[in-house]
Amino acid sequence: MTRKTANCILAGLAACALAVIWHATHGISMFAKVDLAADDGICTEADLRDAVSVVRKEFRGFDGCVMQSLRYSAEQTQQERDTLAQTGHSPLGDDFDEVIVLESDFTTSKAFSSIVYQGCAQQGFQWIVTRQNGGEWELKTAGYA
Repeated sequence: MTRKTANCILAGLAACALAVIWHATHGISMFAKVDLAADDGICTEADLRDAVSVVRKEFRGFDGCVMQSLRYSAEQTQQERDTLAQTGHSPLGDDFDEVIVLESDFTTSKAFSSIVYQGCAQQGFQWIVTRQNGGEWELKTAGYA
């Protein structure tokens, strides 16, 4: 084996090791089981895919966490939409006219930034995604209801 080949192999191994370390310490939303069942007439599948993308992007900032599942909550979505329709505004604000609520289960690592939640399983964590006039979906809030 030539020196050049050996250096290439070592560089490849180092890149793989860095990728493993990065994934071990950052949110890994790509491994989430995603349930997009939306035959409820409230949301289209395309809207749900876009909302899930917004949540995944945000979740990547949850260092050391691993997403187990992400699912569409038709009941919570309808509740938020009913509040918006009945009152003309929402406790979340008035800068949107469409809303999707997703729920997730994830685990945190012992290195998670919040000491309170280190090494815990989080279940039913809600992600509320909104948009105005058919624009881009944005994360409005995340947490527990």
